[in-house]
Amino acid sequence: MVHTDTLTASSISRDGTRWIRLTGELDLVSAPTLGDELARAAAGPTHAVVLDLSALTFMDCAGLRAVFNFTDRAQARGWRLKIVSPPP
Repeated sequence: MVHTDTLTASSISRDGTRWIRLTGELDLVSAPTLGDELARAAAGPTHAVVLDLSALTFMDCAGLRAVFNFTDRAQARGWRLKIVSPPP
């Protein structure tokens, strides 16, 4: 689990799928947390990623860019990617 002042990222792996849940605020300061989680996912036998955004309370354009970058990097690795419950 990774924690910044505004964001907590927790993840588990099950049957080759990495479940990543972000809680709090995803903004310019906390956006690198997503990259850290991707690095951890890459260290294991991952073939799919579920990015759960249901517990986000705020996301600005830097957070949105981090999600897009995460998506691009995951797809470049050949992973299936599912984003669930993005904030409105």
